[in-house]
Amino acid sequence: MTLILISIILSGSLLICFKVFEKFEVNSSNAISINYLFASGSGIIMGFDTFSSTNVMQAEWFPYTLLFGLMFISTFNLVAYGVKTSGLMVVSIAQKMSLIIPLAFSIIYYNESYGIVKILGIVLALIAIYFSAKKAKDETTIFSWKILLIPIFIFIGSGVVDISIKVSQEYFGAQAPFSVILACIFGSAGVVGLVQKLMQRSKIQLKDFIGGMCLGLLNFFSTYFLMKALSSDVLESSFVFAINNIGIILFNSMIAAAVFREQITKTNTYGIILALVSILLIYLSNVI
Repeated sequence: MTLILISIILSGSLLICFKVFEKFEVNSSNAISINYLFASGSGIIMGFDTFSSTNVMQAEWFPYTLLFGLMFISTFNLVAYGVKTSGLMVVSIAQKMSLIIPLAFSIIYYNESYGIVKILGIVLALIAIYFSAKKAKDETTIFSWKILLIPIFIFIGSGVVDISIKVSQEYFGAQAPFSVILACIFGSAGVVGLVQKLMQRSKIQLKDFIGGMCLGLLNFFSTYFLMKALSSDVLESSFVFAINNIGIILFNSMIAAAVFREQITKTNTYGIILALVSILLIYLSNVI
């Protein structure tokens, strides 16, 4: 449980960084590209012995890390954009309710437990995403698909990223340390980000660099501790994802309301409650 708690705090802090970026006018896109270099560097330092004694690029799992890296940076950029357009709380819930996707994957592929309670939790989770993303009527006079579609895309992208983390832990973790695997995944994402910046001829300021460094450290260690928790022989991955996600939703909801003064409408409140109930049901389905 300690590993999950650490991952919750670090993962929740990632979204808070994007709100801080707005205050100091940090270019989120630049910071995201830089973050993956620091995240990869952290993995290289932790797994230095493996990198110095093994040709990682010839490993069977290496090509998959390139694909996972592309998914990571694409989803991360979408999350940053969503925080600006939909708000911290909406993005946090949409991102974390994506646990439905790895849950379904675990049930189908790993034959983990399921039943009416878990299915009910998944249905409530889908409803919760809509309620948590719905804005107050006076905030817009024209319906915008973007308001609804951005959280949905974040939901799907984050779910696929979680699956890639589980696959990396399950299949590649036996062949190389988690730090080495993450170094390659984040390194791939960093290369994609840098190429993008070079093509755009983006100007990177010192504050973008510092922001990227903070993101990178949080990104690496939150994912590292999540993988460590998923490798537990005692806990099912569905349990780990459920506890991890409910913790992040609570953490970010409190920060959004208390620190950033984000408005919480009645509809958003219903969404939060449904989100918590749905994850609680998913948790109970694993212990009943």
